[in-house]
Amino acid sequence: ISDSVNPTYVNVEGRGRVTVIPDLAVLTLGHTANAISVKLAQEVTTGTMNTMTKELKENFGIAPADLTTQAYSISPQYVYESSKVPRIASYQVYQALSVKVRDMDKISAILQKAAELGLNQVSGPQFTKEYPEQAVAEARTKAIEQARKNAEQIADGLGMRLGRLNNYSEYPSDLNQFNKGEMALADGMGGGPAPVVAPTIDSGSYEIELIVNFGYHLK
Repeated sequence: ISDSVNPTYVNVEGRGRVTVIPDLAVLTLGHTANAISVKLAQEVTTGTMNTMTKELKENFGIAPADLTTQAYSISPQYVYESSKVPRIASYQVYQALSVKVRDMDKISAILQKAAELGLNQVSGPQFTKEYPEQAVAEARTKAIEQARKNAEQIADGLGMRLGRLNNYSEYPSDLNQFNKGEMALADGMGGGPAPVVAPTIDSGSYEIELIVNFGYHLK
């Protein structure tokens, strides 16, 4: 807590923290293929991703609005040899899909299916709260209460009383980036040779912390 005071003015800080249970997970599912032609690489990646998208919609109940193409790229792969002009050896096609999952119990099975279909670029889940406004409001109330208590203690110690509010500001702390959710991937994730085993997913919880600063005139 950082507070400052002069004979007629006091500036105080307060922090409010609440624990949040995620209700939304974001996965990034992608595939990269290399082939001697763009057409062949596209056929592999496009076929794999189209099948995954169909599975998400039909078997996992993911709404079209929760599926977003995050990236699509075609890149020539060069071979560099001493004293020779670089030549194209193959082409790489990459496609990635961002998936919002609202049923936490489906995450493990979705990742398992991605591995079964041969997706080789998978990341996440990132857990969050879709509508965090209520939690932020609760954190704000706690922070304001703490800051006002600090101001009252300072005023009492100086034999003065709080006057009018002079300023107010708030901002989130770095703590908001911390997430206790974990993903433990089993061997074979990403199309490897080992049998595909569903990974263990724990959505856990995370904390939202809001910091407020405001000042009072003293009288």
